[in-house]
Amino acid sequence: MKRILVLIFIVLFLKIEAQEVKKGLAVAGDKGIFIHLGKDFLNENSGKYSAYKIERKTEGKAFEKIASVVSPSSYDEFIEKYKFYNRYLPEMTELSDSVLNVIWKDAIASKNTDALKYYSGVLSIRLALGISYIDTTAAKDVKYIYKVNKTDKAGDDSLAGESMPVNFPGEVFYPQMYCFDKIYRTGNLEIMWKYAGDLIPATFYVFRRSAFEKEFKKISCKKAILQKADSVYFVISDNSVTPEQAYLYNIIPVDAYGNCGEQTASEIAYAINPGSIFQPYMFEVKSEAASNGLRLKWKFDQPNMASGIEIFRSEETNSPGVVIASVDPNSTTYLDQRILPSKKYYYSLSVNLINGEKLPNTPKVTGYFLSDEIPLPPYDLTASASEKGVNLSWKYSEKNINGFYVYRNNQSSAAKLNLISSLIPAGEKDTVFTYSDSSSALSGKVSFNYCVQAVSSSNVRGVISDTVTVMPVKTEEVLTPLITDLIFDGSVVSVFWEDLNAVDNSISSYKVFRRETGKEWILLTENPLPFSNNYFYDSSATEGRIYEYAVEAVDFFNNTSRKGVSQRIEILKDIPPAPAEIWAENTDNGIFIKWTEVIRKKISSYVILRSDITGKEITAGSVKSEKLEFTDKDVKAGELYFYKVITVLENGNKSLPANEISIRKK
Repeated sequence: MKRILVLIFIVLFLKIEAQEVKKGLAVAGDKGIFIHLGKDFLNENSGKYSAYKIERKTEGKAFEKIASVVSPSSYDEFIEKYKFYNRYLPEMTELSDSVLNVIWKDAIASKNTDALKYYSGVLSIRLALGISYIDTTAAKDVKYIYKVNKTDKAGDDSLAGESMPVNFPGEVFYPQMYCFDKIYRTGNLEIMWKYAGDLIPATFYVFRRSAFEKEFKKISCKKAILQKADSVYFVISDNSVTPEQAYLYNIIPVDAYGNCGEQTASEIAYAINPGSIFQPYMFEVKSEAASNGLRLKWKFDQPNMASGIEIFRSEETNSPGVVIASVDPNSTTYLDQRILPSKKYYYSLSVNLINGEKLPNTPKVTGYFLSDEIPLPPYDLTASASEKGVNLSWKYSEKNINGFYVYRNNQSSAAKLNLISSLIPAGEKDTVFTYSDSSSALSGKVSFNYCVQAVSSSNVRGVISDTVTVMPVKTEEVLTPLITDLIFDGSVVSVFWEDLNAVDNSISSYKVFRRETGKEWILLTENPLPFSNNYFYDSSATEGRIYEYAVEAVDFFNNTSRKGVSQRIEILKDIPPAPAEIWAENTDNGIFIKWTEVIRKKISSYVILRSDITGKEITAGSVKSEKLEFTDKDVKAGELYFYKVITVLENGNKSLPANEISIRKK
C-alpha cells in the first residue's frame, strides 16, 4: 500500500494563554497535577518579579504554600530540568540538542514565551523553563484549588490566578480506532490504526503477546502518528518478531499529561513473507469415470502457513475462472462432478495465507471427460396396463451404459415429456430392462405417452427412444405425488416431485411429510403448498440421520391422496479436520504438547490421546478451542509415549486423529 503521509509533531501543543490569563490553569495528569504559571521567565535577573509562588488548599481549608518556582539561570540548568521532567511525561520523542539550544537563546532574549512560538506549548519545555509546574505531592482522588502569585525581590506577592477544583489521575476520552492495514516485510511487522477524533493524542503505548503467551506486555518499537488528508493514522513498526509466528497487538492513546484513553481491540498479525511460501506443485487433472467427475491432485509443502486453498475453474483458457470450491490446506485432492461431458475445463489453485494475503494462481491445467459419445436410443419399447399402473419393457445391447431414464406425458395435453424416474441401473450382461409406473398421477381416463433414454458411463444422455402410448386400468382417486429427486447441499434438503397439475387440474395443493426410521410421519408444511409448487426446501434436517420423505396431494374438494412412495436420504455427518502438526518436548512438569490451530468455525475443544508401547490408548486430557497446548503430568521417566490430537466441534463431532508423534520421558 503506497502511503503519502505527513508526520504530526508528536509532542502536544498546549493551548495556554500564559501571562494574559486571569485564573491559573490546573490540569490533572497521570502522576500528578500540572499548574500553568504564566508566560514570563522569573529569576534573580528578570526584573521586578523573581519567582512564582504556588499555594494549594482543599475544600474548607486555608491555602498553604507548596512550591516556589524560578526559571533556570543557565543552559545546563535548563537541560537538566528538561531531562528531569521528561520522566513525568508519557513516551514522546525528545527534542534534539540543536533545537533545545535555539529555544534557550530565544528564551534568554525575550524573557517570556513570545519568541518561542509553538514551543511555548510543549509541556516538557514549559516545565524546564519554570512557567509550568507538576505537583507530585497531591493525593489521588482529592480535589485541590491552586493559587499562583508572582513574588518580587522584597517578598511581596501579586496574584496571577486561581484554579478551579481539580483532582488526579485525570481522564481523557478518545473515539475508538480500528485497524486499517497490516504489512509484513522480512523481519518487520507494520500495523496501522485509523483514528477519526478531533482531539489528537500526544502519543500511544503498544502492547503485544505471541500465540504462545497468555498475557500482553508493553513493548518498545518504532511508532508514529501520521496524517493524510483529513485522516489520522497510528503506526507501529515492530522488528522484534519471529518469522512464521502470529502476534496480537493493541494500543492505548495517551494525552500530553500521561492520561490514558481506552485500549483498542486486539488485532492479530502474522510474520509471514508470501515470497517464502511456494505454490502447490505436481498439479494434474484426470477423468474419473467411476465417480462421474474430474479428479484434481496436487502437492503443497506448507499447509501450516495457509488458511485454505481455492480451486478455480474456467471454460476459456484466457478467463480467470470462478471459485468452485475452498478446501483445507492439508487437502491434496478434489473431485469436480459439476461438469458436462465432452467439454474442456481449465483449473488453477490459489493459496489463502493465514495473514489474509493470497498467493498468485498456479498455471492452468486442462481436464475433460474421456468419452463424449452419445448413446444410441433403446429399442423394442412396449407398454402394458394393469390395476397397479403401467409396465414398460425395452432392449439395449450397447456397452459403457450407466442406466436409463423414463419420460412420460399426458396425451390429451400439449405438455412436454417429463422425467418420472431416477436412474435405472444397467447391469453389465443385461439386454432386457423393465420399469413399473405406479404413480398416482396416472388416470384411467387419459392415455399416456412413454419413452426411454440411455445414459453413458461418462454421464452423456442419448437420443430418446420411440414413443409408446397406453391407457392405464385404474380406479379414479386423488393422484398421489411421486418424489423425483432428493438433494442435500450441506444445509438444506431439496424435495422435488412430479407436477400432478399437468395431468389433473383438480389438484389444489400439496403436503410434505418426513420421518426417521421406525418413527411416525411429521408434517413439514404448516400451510399446504399451492398446486404450482412441486418442490420444498427442508432446512430442519439434522446431520448424521437418515430421513424418509413423502408427499400427499389435495384436490379442490379437500380430498387427500395417499402418501407417495417415500424416498430416503442420509444427511452426512460434518467431520472437522484435525490439527495439521503437533509437537512434544520434555519439561520438569511432564511432557508438553502443542499443535497448530484448526481454522474452522464452532470448534469446542481438542482431545489429547496417549498410548504406550503396548498399544493401550487413553484420553490424556482435553483443552478448550482457544488453547493450543497441554502438559501431560501422568507420565513415568524412561517410558516411551505416543500422542494424537483430535478436534471436537460444538455439536460433539470429532475429527480423525492428527499425525501421531512419539517421545520418551526423561
